[in-house]
Order: sequence, then structure tokens, then C-alpha cells
Amino acid sequence: MPSIQKVPPEAHAKPIFPEPVDTIINGATWAGVAAAIEMAQAGKKVLLIDEHTFPAADSFACLTFSQPADLRQELAGALIIDPSCLAHDNGLGFHPCRTKCALEDRLLEAGVSIVYLVRPLAWEITEEGLLEVRGTGKSGPWRQRCRTFLEATWEGHFGTTLTPWEKNPVQGASYRRLEYARVDTPLLPPAEEEFTGPQNLSLRWEPGPYDESHCFVEIPLLEAWCGDPLEFASAENKQRKIMEEVHTYLKKTHPAFAKARLANHASLTTGAAQRYFPAFAGGDLPVEGRFWLTGPAALADPEDYESKMATPLARVREGQRVANRMLANTESAPPKRASGELPRRIHRTYLLVVGGGTTGANVAIGAAENDLPVIIAEQNPALGGVGTQGGINSYWFGRRGGHNLRLSETLSQHGAYDSRPPKIPTDIRNWNAPAKSFLLSSLASSSGQVDQLLRCWFVSPKKAGKNKVKGAFCADPAIIHEIEAEVTVDATGDGDVAAASGVPYTYGAKDTGATMWYALVPIKRPAVSSSQFTSWVDIRCPHDLTRAILAGHRREFRPDHHDPWDHAPSLSTRESRHIHGEVTLTLTDQLRQRSWPDAIGLAFSNHDVKGYTESDWIRFGLIPPNLEVEIPWRAQLPVRTEGLLVTGKALSATAEALPAIRMQADLENIGYATGLVIAWCQKEGKSLREVDFKEIRPFLEEKGLLHPNSPTPSTNEPAPASRWPSLIAALDDQTSLDAYQEMPMTETFRGEIPFVELCCADAAILPLLRDEASRRDSPRPLTVALILAWHRQADAAPVLVEFLTQALSRNSGLPPREKPVRYTQPPPDQGNFPECVSLLYALARCGAKPEGLAMLKAFAERIEATEEDLRSLTSGLFDYIDALSHLAEALNTPEAREPLQRLLQQPLWANSLFTGHYQVDWFKERKAFLELRIARALHRLGDPRGTNVLKAYLADRRKPLVNFAQAALS
Repeated sequence: MPSIQKVPPEAHAKPIFPEPVDTIINGATWAGVAAAIEMAQAGKKVLLIDEHTFPAADSFACLTFSQPADLRQELAGALIIDPSCLAHDNGLGFHPCRTKCALEDRLLEAGVSIVYLVRPLAWEITEEGLLEVRGTGKSGPWRQRCRTFLEATWEGHFGTTLTPWEKNPVQGASYRRLEYARVDTPLLPPAEEEFTGPQNLSLRWEPGPYDESHCFVEIPLLEAWCGDPLEFASAENKQRKIMEEVHTYLKKTHPAFAKARLANHASLTTGAAQRYFPAFAGGDLPVEGRFWLTGPAALADPEDYESKMATPLARVREGQRVANRMLANTESAPPKRASGELPRRIHRTYLLVVGGGTTGANVAIGAAENDLPVIIAEQNPALGGVGTQGGINSYWFGRRGGHNLRLSETLSQHGAYDSRPPKIPTDIRNWNAPAKSFLLSSLASSSGQVDQLLRCWFVSPKKAGKNKVKGAFCADPAIIHEIEAEVTVDATGDGDVAAASGVPYTYGAKDTGATMWYALVPIKRPAVSSSQFTSWVDIRCPHDLTRAILAGHRREFRPDHHDPWDHAPSLSTRESRHIHGEVTLTLTDQLRQRSWPDAIGLAFSNHDVKGYTESDWIRFGLIPPNLEVEIPWRAQLPVRTEGLLVTGKALSATAEALPAIRMQADLENIGYATGLVIAWCQKEGKSLREVDFKEIRPFLEEKGLLHPNSPTPSTNEPAPASRWPSLIAALDDQTSLDAYQEMPMTETFRGEIPFVELCCADAAILPLLRDEASRRDSPRPLTVALILAWHRQADAAPVLVEFLTQALSRNSGLPPREKPVRYTQPPPDQGNFPECVSLLYALARCGAKPEGLAMLKAFAERIEATEEDLRSLTSGLFDYIDALSHLAEALNTPEAREPLQRLLQQPLWANSLFTGHYQVDWFKERKAFLELRIARALHRLGDPRGTNVLKAYLADRRKPLVNFAQAALS
């Protein structure tokens, strides 16, 4: 057996910036922000990094919002910020969203580079005397060279790589906080007075700034963390357990909290540091002139916490002081080769689950309930993923049953629903997100088999030979965990582990790289969130992740309604990598309701694509019905890789297949089923590729994860020729292909779709289709023409052109969509485009050049693009441009250039290149995509105007558009 190769955290690390920066500041705390501004204003190139998606975590992750007005005034003056940006409307404390945005804007104005969702792990002084810092992040491993480094996080963990630490001799009280809305505060004792919690724990409460029912409950941590990095993970779990117990106690026993909603739980501890670094003496004694420290752990005397660190203003002053000492330090110590790294701990387990989100948490629960030891590493401070940390706290479609229904009922019993739990898709009831994270943690740990590593990020895989994964390196803020496992489950949702292991994948849609929209969900008021559909993000690029976060923070500031109170702490991607597995699910599989011999779960949805689609089924006008589809085990087995399983939305599926299989209810059930199957493998001594589904299927049926007496697994073979006449007879132009979506959410379509079956038939069907098309009395000429076009037959063109010409004659402009599509958002979305758009796509596929060119010119002449049309749910402007560009590329003739040239010059999207920090209006991104779409078509037709636009976009700030331009040029 090959030996296990230790893969260091820096393997495959990419530089954040190619050239060294003057200073890296780790931690966008109040002190870190102040130091960054001070140094940037002095002309230094400053990189500010943070593991969060927002600045000032020492207030907002600690849930310490309230500040006296005079301190806020001084704070605003110290940072040169408008004081109103830092205050809630009633003046009682910070407005989280406004404050975060004000700090970000001030940093950007000063010239500071911000990168979120990264964390340092190690450092080394190079031969040139530079400092190279290496770390990990959501976008993968990174490295960056610099001249000096300031550790400014609230906890100061990276200081342990630099110099010895000591336990704080003072050991002042530390606290964790809970945030509540809808509290009957008159029933509470006077603010700041203690009242009794579980096990006689002394609690205090503080009014919140939002309204009179908003408050924070402060919990003293009786088992305070001793400061040892090796004890960080267990201390976090103990502290979360205390918070969970306090919340349960208050809800059940205290009348003030009977109707309260838990709005948040602190991810950072408030109060004096549990350890300090004497060598730094308050940041005054840098290590070799390169390392500096600010924050509670940097105090020369730990008793100085109240006077020097307790308020944001004090921390800002301290950050400015340290920054000025760094600027004044001109000593150049000799370039000694030295290095440091966070300490490591080695773990051994059978199952490692990387990612504790919607799917991963339930993998762990399913495995642990069957006596399998599990380690779960989750990058957020709580389990649950998009359903807790991402703010999407309700089920949309998705099958209610099995483990999901049990989970919903348990949530209801714990008061996490306002009413009974949802049991059918139309029951769109919000759950309480922080309460659900508590419940998932409790379910995972109740068996005693799950070791939870929270705030723990994937770094790199452990490999045994080239193609066998034997665990992973993961890191929390204090330690690197080297985890050896027989089975590793990639439940990151983005295929992070699989991609780092060398498994091939497709990012987004195959042709353009476009994905469904990401979400940074706005919290409208404490404990109330709303979903958001905006634009694209490339999670592989730390700069693009940061751009998306900066934009997301600002996208609900509108004059027609109140500013959002805050945003969810985690950015949620609906789509990113599609890992290549032994089976790749397709939309065709779903439309034909294919069943699988190794099915482990069911997914139920409409075709819920939030964004652009490349599917020819949708482009031809077919909007799928509500389908229940099977998910095969092999779609989770990555190709040419042993010991690794990919579950969740990164499993092996095309971009067209993902929209119907990504619902939270279904992913919870699939995760749970995956845990059950892995437990069976361990019990039977089988590998992931040796599962006997004849044996295990009855067990999955018993758990409600599959239907009993399911049909015999079907193949993907087309309908036999004997059935073709009856399938053709079932077609009717009076019933449009999009009519399938006109069904209630509670209904499931069962049966066949004749159009799909005929499109999947082989070439022998063509004479039969031509005979039908030639009949003068046929009730289905257009539908048959679409099927001929699907088979790439030019004789479909006359019928398509006739219908297109008639539509043009009935309208002075572009023919609009005449009836709505359900659940539609602003375009592009849900295949919601006019019938003529579908016919133009079909014309492109059938390859008839004269007819196609005539229609290209006729429709392009009608386009006078306006903002209103682009945002309209009926005009179809976005999709017309895409269809005409697609048609021009298919025609591949120089004569198609002229209409595209005129389209490229439309003022609405011409010159949409963007090189700034963020764009608030997400429609500008959609306009830029249209400019690129036209430019690519011109480039493929040999027109230099298109080529020049593509080249210009290589400098764009929005990485998905850069990717599109690069792919088009290559």
C-alpha cells in the first residue's frame, strides 16, 4: 500500500498579488481598519485580510452593537466617517449594515486592498529578507510576500506562530452573547442587572438599538478557554453548548422570551484575552521589525483591557498608535531565514465530512446515528450552511418526507417555527436560522460519535498515491488539523476538496461559464431575512469573492424602503463547480424521469434556474413541469478517485440539471442517506464502489428516502419506432411547450413528454416528421418543425420563418411574451422569454443560412434597447440579444456582422467595462454580459471590433466576465 503523503498547506498556493505589498494586516477589526487607513495614507501598499465577510468583527461577530453617542461621534471623527453612517435611526447604537459599508468605503478611499474569507497559517522569511505569508481561504490556498505583518484579529491566534504566549493571569470574565427580537422587555429586570439562567447561571441583558423589543443577552463563560491553541475547538463547542442551553431555557421558562425570535448568536467571545504575548509589550516590540500585534492579546498589562480595548474608539486609537510605530520603525534587521506555522493536531477517523452545511451536517447525522465515528469540519461558526449562515431560511420546492420531515418536526418542537412545520411545498414557512444551527449541532453530537470542528476551513487533501484521498488538512483560527480518514466527503457545496484533489470539473455552464445568481441575503430587521437574486461570482478568485461581498452589502440600499439591518454572514452560491462523476445527471434524464439502480434519494422541483440558461430544451420553449427525479449514488463518486465522495450541489450534474436537484429539503435527505450508506460500507467492509443497493434499498425505503415498490430502473434508450405515430399525434400547436409549468406546487408530473421523446429518437424518425410537416391540415406544424430543428434539419426553417414573420407583422417592435411564467424574477430567469426567442434559437440549430440571415437582420432592426425593456418580465430583450448572437455564430457568415455591429453600439450596454471596487446595480453586470455576448459572436465571425471588446474585458473587475472573454479569445 502506498504511504500517505503529507500535503503541506502551501501546496498549489497562488499569490494574492504578484508583487510584494508593504504590509499585510490580518483582521479588519476596529484596530485593524484604523491601522490600515493610517498606513495607506502614508503611502504604503496595504493588504487587509479577514476570515469574515465584513469588517469590525470585534463588534458585529461579538454582538456588541450599543455605543454611547459621544463615543460614536469621536469614532467617526477618528476614521473620517459621517457619524450618521454609524448610528441606527434611534441613535442608541450601531446600524450594522451602514457601519460595515462606511468602514469598507473609507478603506477603499484610502487605497487599502481588502480580501475577505482568507486566513493565514504560516510564514517564512525569504532569502531576500521579505516575509512570505501562506494561508487558506474559500478560494483555495494562497501566499503573499510583504515587508511587515500586523496581527489585528480579536483573538490574536497568529501570534502563537511568532513568540511564546502566556495564560492571562487576570482571567477577567469572558462572555458570549445572544441577540433577540420580539422580546417582552418590560418583563425583564432593569438592564445590566443579573437574572438567573440554566444551572443558576447569572445572565445580563442590554437593550438593542433596533426597537424596544430588541435586546442582547450576555452569558458568562464558566469554562473559559485557557488560551492553548490545541484546546480551541473543544472550547468553541463547550461555549456553543452553553449558548444553546441558555436559549432553550429562556424560551421555555422566561415569560419575556415566550414569543421572542433568536436573531443571532455571537461567533466571537467578548472580554479580556485568555492569553497574551509578553514579547510584544502592547505592540511596541516588533519581532525583527517585521511582525506587530494589536488587540487584547497585545496588551503589556492584561489589566489594561477596560481602559485600552473595551470600546471601538479605544481600539481605533490603539490601531493608529501601532501603525505609526510601524511607520516610524526604520531598523532593518539582518534577513535571517526563519519560519513559523500554526500548531498541528493529528486526528484519525473513519469518516471526515468537509462542510457542515445543508448536506454535510446531515451526512454526519446519518452516519453517527449508525454508530460511525465522524469528524465534521465546517468553515462557519455554526452548522447548516445556506439555511442558517446563508440566511435562506425556508424550503422552496423539495420533497417533504423522510429525514427532512423529521428535522422539520423537531425544529417545530423546539419553537424554531412560528407555526406547524411545512409538510408540502406550498408551506413556505421560515425557520429561525440560529435556532436551527443549534438543533443541527445537538443532533450531530447526541450520538457521541461526531467531533465538530467549527470555523475550520479546508486547506488541502491528504493523498495516498495519485488517486486516493485519505483525509484532509483543515485549519481553524488556532490550529491546523491533520485528519486521516478512510472516507472523505466533500460537502463544501463547491467541490473544493475534489478540485484540490485533481478531479476534473466544469465551472458553471459549459459554453459561457455563467452560473445561477449568488446571494448575500439581506436581514431586513433582526431575525427577518429576504432572499436576493443578483449576479455572478467566481468563488475560485479571492478578489472576486470580495467584490461580490462588497456589492452584496449595498444592494438593498434603495430610497423606496428602509435600509437593511444587516446581511447574512455567509455568501451563498447557487452554483459553482460541477464535479465529474461516474454518472453525470442531465436535464434529459430528468425530463424522461430516468430511474437508477443505485438511487439513494429523490429530488422534487420545477426547473428553478435563477439566471442564464444554455439548455436547448429551455431555449426551444420547453419549461419543465414539477418533476420528482432520482439521484444515483454514482453521481457522487468522482472519476478516477478513491476514498472521496462529493455530495450536495457540486455532485456530478450538468448546469441544466442542477436547478431541479438543489432544494434544501432534498439535499438534507440526500446527505442523510449518504451517511447511512457510508455506515453500511464500514459495517460490511466494502469500498464506496462496492455498495450492494439491492440490500440497502429496502433500508432507504423504510427511512422514507425512496418510494417503496419503485419501478424497474430505466435506461436512457429512446422510445421504440412503434410508438412514434402516437407520440406525434399527441402534439398540438395550441398547447405550447411552456404549458407544462402551469401546475400547482403540490402536484408532481408523472408520465412522458411527447416532444422530448421525439427529440430523443434516432434519425429514422425524420421521414415520419417530414410527412407530418407536409400535411396541410396538420394541427402541429410548428411543434414538428421544432423537432426537425432539434435534429438539425434545414427543412424546419420555412415553418419557423413563417411564424416569426407573422409575429413581426403583428407588432411594431419586438414581439413580447404574452403569458407569464411562474415564480419569475427579473431576466434572465426561468426561461421566461417570448416564443419568437425560442424560434430564433431553433433556427440557429437547424442550420438554414438564407432564412436565418433574413431573420437575424429583421429582428436586429427592431431593437432599440431601453432600461425598461431590459428589466421587463415580458419584453424578452436580454434573451433576444442572446438568441440573435447565437444565431449569428451558427450562421458563420460575414453577412451576419452588420446587424451585430449595430447591436454592439446600443448605448444601453456599450462600454460596460468596469474596473472599480463594486457595482451596486446588478443590471450593469447583465448589460456587460450582453456586450460580451455580441462581441464573441463578432469575434467568431472574424470582426476585429468584437475581438477588441473581448480583449478590453480582460481588465474587468468581475471575474466571471473575464473568464468568458478569455474563453472566447482562446
